[in-house]
Amino acid sequence: MGLRILVIDDDTDFVPALTAFLEECGHQVRLLSQWYEVFQVLKQFDPQVALVDLTMPGIKGEDVATSLKRWSRVHVLLHSARSQDELMLALAQTKADGIVRKGRPRELAERLAWLQGELVRQALPSAAGARDRSTADASTTSVTK
Repeated sequence: MGLRILVIDDDTDFVPALTAFLEECGHQVRLLSQWYEVFQVLKQFDPQVALVDLTMPGIKGEDVATSLKRWSRVHVLLHSARSQDELMLALAQTKADGIVRKGRPRELAERLAWLQGELVRQALPSAAGARDRSTADASTTSVTK
């Protein structure tokens, strides 16, 4: 099962290929070219990952990423054609979950696979904890009888 990915990018030359690649990888993709619609789409689509372009008209991608991290539980990946140093600085400023350079599909696929694994691992402790509690309850019940 793929991820639900919100792509926030205004680059009309790049986005169709990106969307096609993500869908071929089995992900559900919702595209936003206008950053100000992001919180409405968060409620409707409930993405697990937001892929945020750092260079957009009218707002810095860093501000969008910071807001997403502050007001939602979505994992944020920054993507841009900027230099690695600039991406690392943006990562530190926004506390995003990772960076991906534009035009590097293998790098993107690897980062998304890692995030998908993280989401699975995050879901496991609650299931294991419930199982442990039920086992503990059963052993307590048998001891007291």
